[in-house]
Amino acid sequence: MKRVFLLLIIMAVCSSISFISAKTWRVSNVDATANFSTLDAAMQGITAGDTLYLEGSNVNYTLSNPITKKVAVLGPGYYLADNPNTLVNKLSATISGTVSIMAKETLIEGVVFSDATYDDLNIGADDVIIRKCYIGKAVCFTDNNINTKLQIKNTTIMQCYIVKSLISYNFNYDTAYNSVIVNNIIVAGLNHNLNNFVNATIENNSFVGSSFSINNNDGCFIRNNILSGSNIKSTNTNCTINNNYTTGTIDYTTSSSSNDGKWQLAPASQGMITGTNGSQCGAFGGASPYILSGLANIPHIYEIDAPNAASAASGLQVKVKIGTEK
Repeated sequence: MKRVFLLLIIMAVCSSISFISAKTWRVSNVDATANFSTLDAAMQGITAGDTLYLEGSNVNYTLSNPITKKVAVLGPGYYLADNPNTLVNKLSATISGTVSIMAKETLIEGVVFSDATYDDLNIGADDVIIRKCYIGKAVCFTDNNINTKLQIKNTTIMQCYIVKSLISYNFNYDTAYNSVIVNNIIVAGLNHNLNNFVNATIENNSFVGSSFSINNNDGCFIRNNILSGSNIKSTNTNCTINNNYTTGTIDYTTSSSSNDGKWQLAPASQGMITGTNGSQCGAFGGASPYILSGLANIPHIYEIDAPNAASAASGLQVKVKIGTEK
C-alpha cells in the first residue's frame, strides 16, 4: 500500500513540473511499470528534447552507444543516506562504463558515473551541462575521432562530486573553450590535472586531494578556489588567478560525517573570507553553492508515514514531507 501510494504522489509531482522538453519518461531497471527498462531503449525511443527520470536502483545502468539526441537525464542524487532530508529511496542511479555525449545542449543531473580506471565521460558537443553528479570517471573533451580537431564550447560542470578523475582536453587534440567549472568538490589522487582549457571559468571549487595541478591553461579565470594539496603552475598563460585559498591549514567542519558534507569550511576558517570581496572560497561559496547529495531542482519526498490499512471510519491518514533545493 505504501509503495503504490508513494508512486502516485511522485507521478503527480512530476506531472506538474515543466522542464526543458515536450515529454518526460521514467526509466527503471527494477520496476516493470516504467516507460523504459534500459537507457539504451530509452535513447532509441525518445525524441530530441525529452526528459528521462532515471530511478535509483541496486543495478547499474549502461549505455552501449553515444548520446546523439538532446536529452535531459535526471537522477535522484548520491550519498542519499549520508545527509538529512534527501529521499525516501536512498538508492542512486548509477551509469557504468564509458559514456559519450555527442548531442548539443544535453543535460545530466543527479546521476552517478561509476568509478572505473579505464572508463571515460566523453564530451564531444557544445553547451553540455553536467550538474550535481558524482563523477568517478575521467572527463575528456573529445569525439574520439583522431581525424577531427574539435573546438568543444560552453561545457558546464557544476556542483559535482568528482573522484579520481582527470578533467582535461583529450589527447586527440580536441580542445575545450569557454568551459564553466564551478562549485565542485574535486577529490583526486596523484597525477590528476585540470589542464589545457581555453577561456574557462574555474571558480569556487574545493580541490581536496593531493598533487592536483592546474596547469597550461590559456585566458582562464581561476579564482575563489580551495587548493588543498593542489598546485597552480606558472605555465598558465594570460589567466586571471586571484583570491584562491592556498595557504595555511584548511579548516573543515567537524559537525558532518557525510562524504560530501565534511568538506564544508568551519565558520572560523580564513577561507570563509578569502574570496572576491571577502566572500567564501570553495564549493559551498559563490553564486551557485554545492548542494549536498546532488538533489535535483524539483520537489522531492524525504519522509512518508502511511498505515498499512484504512477503514471506512477514519480513512487513510498519510503524512508526507516534501522538500526542494536551489
